[in-house]
Amino acid sequence: MTAFIESAMQQRHIPGAALAILRGTDVLYEGYHGLANLEHNASVLPDTMWEIASITKPFTAQAILLLADANRLNLDAPLAAYVPDLPHAWRKITPRHCLAHQSGIPSYTDAINYWEHSRKDKTHSEVLALVKDQPVLFQPGQRHNYDNTGYYLLGMMIEAITGVTYSEAIQELVCAPLGLVHTRANDYSTIMPNRAAGYNYEGDQLVNKPPYSTSNTFSGGVLVTTLSDLMQWSRALKPDVLLPATTLEAMLTPYLSREANERKFNYTMSLGWYLVDHEYGRFIGHNGSIVVFASAFAYFPDRDLTLISLSNQGSVKMPHALIFDTARELLPELT
Repeated sequence: MTAFIESAMQQRHIPGAALAILRGTDVLYEGYHGLANLEHNASVLPDTMWEIASITKPFTAQAILLLADANRLNLDAPLAAYVPDLPHAWRKITPRHCLAHQSGIPSYTDAINYWEHSRKDKTHSEVLALVKDQPVLFQPGQRHNYDNTGYYLLGMMIEAITGVTYSEAIQELVCAPLGLVHTRANDYSTIMPNRAAGYNYEGDQLVNKPPYSTSNTFSGGVLVTTLSDLMQWSRALKPDVLLPATTLEAMLTPYLSREANERKFNYTMSLGWYLVDHEYGRFIGHNGSIVVFASAFAYFPDRDLTLISLSNQGSVKMPHALIFDTARELLPELT
C-alpha cells in the first residue's frame, strides 16, 4: 500500500500527505507519507498540522446549527438581523441560503483585484468591500453558486451572537465537545509546532507558498488541524454526538435550488455539505484547496465509510482523488 500511495503522490507532485480510511470507528488505514517540509527534510508525522481550507465550512455550519438549536439565531431570518451595515440587496438573504451556497452574493475571492491584495491583512469590512457594490447574481434560493462571501458572513454572525472571536466560538461549540485538541484558527504570526509547509507545482518544480493573509479566509477556510482530529471529527456525522439527531438530519437533508442547476454536476447541497452521487454510492463530503494545501473529507453513510486526505501541494486539481484511489486499492469491493 505504501508503494502505491507514494507512486500516486509522485505522479501528482505531492510532497507530503496524511490519509485515513475508517469503517465506523475501526481504522482500516492511517498513513503518513513524504515530507511536511522540504527545506528541513521533515517527515509527515501524526502530529503534523495541516491547513484544511474549505473543510472549515462544515465546522462553520455546525456552529451555526448549534446556535440555532439554542435559539440564538433563526436560519430563516434575514442576515441584517445579525450583521449590521449590509448592502440593501443582501439584507433579506438568510443563513440558510448562505449555508447552501444559494445566496446570490458574489464571492469575494472572484473579485478582479482579490489576488493583488491577498497578502494584506484586512478587516471584515475591507473584505466585504471587494463585492458589496456588485449586483447579486440571482435571487436567493434561485440557483446554486459556490461562494466564500456567504460563509464569511456566517462567521461574522457567529462573532456577533457569541461575543467572542470565530476561533474561540469554534473551540467552544465544536472542538471541545468532540475532544479536538489540535484544531484551531491559523495564524502565521504564532509559533505552531509541527506546522506543514505548503507548496505549489509550477512549470516543472515545486515552489514555496506565497504570502497570504488568513484574514482572507476566516470562517470559510481558516482552520488548521491534524489527521487524528479529523478522524475524531468524523463522529459528528452520527446522531447525538455533536448535533441532536433531528438537527443532524436537517443539516444533511438535500436543499435543492429552484433551478436545480447543481444536479448537472451530480450533487446537491445540504446545509454545509455536498451530497455527491458517486460510483461508490452517495457520499457526504467537502474538499479544501487554497494556495498550497489540498484536502478532502468524504463519508459514505450506506457503507459507514470515511475517507480523509491531507496534502501540502495546492495545485492538485482533485484533492479527493488520492484517498479515493487508495480506498479502491484497499477495498476491492468498492469497484
